[in-house]
Amino acid sequence: MIQRPGLGRRATCAAALGLALPVLAGCGLEAKDFTSHEHGQVQAANFRMGGVQIRDAFITTPLVSLPAVSGSSTKAAPPGPNAYLVVALVNDGPTTDQLTGVSTTIGVATISGGSLSLPHGIVVSASDPDIDPSAATIAISGKAPTVGTTVPVQFSFAEAGVTRTVQVPVVSPDGLSLSPTQSIPTEQATPPVETAPSASD
Repeated sequence: MIQRPGLGRRATCAAALGLALPVLAGCGLEAKDFTSHEHGQVQAANFRMGGVQIRDAFITTPLVSLPAVSGSSTKAAPPGPNAYLVVALVNDGPTTDQLTGVSTTIGVATISGGSLSLPHGIVVSASDPDIDPSAATIAISGKAPTVGTTVPVQFSFAEAGVTRTVQVPVVSPDGLSLSPTQSIPTEQATPPVETAPSASD
């Protein structure tokens, strides 16, 4: 039988690699990588209209508040929005734009302050106050959305114009503590510490 040149050498290398893999696995190959420390992002909608990027858009319902207690009588908390639109907007256009309106099929959307200024190259976020109290809000009053469904939404910009209908998912507020645009690793994975060989080795 004619043996191909190098075939035996390849078989020897493959066998050596097979024996080495378990050893390598015990030497730190299974250490978690950098991305394993990232916060999981919720499923969200992304879209572009002209020079404006619409990133990580989702709708969430407010957390249920306990009724306010005054003396011996219990007063129900005043009615608030049925939902909030959480979104990050990035204006790549040459001049400042504005988000002037949002329309949905589940109710009236109200932008805090009436509009959102979108300077060039700056990420501008709107959020649920329970998630980020410092961010602007786009409150939706009307029909409470169903978690797990999507809601047709249109965005109106002063310069970029009006988007087509964007299907925005509805997610539960349970467990949400950061907006999707803030999904930043909080720590970096470090390789396992190698111990120096002792003098007796």
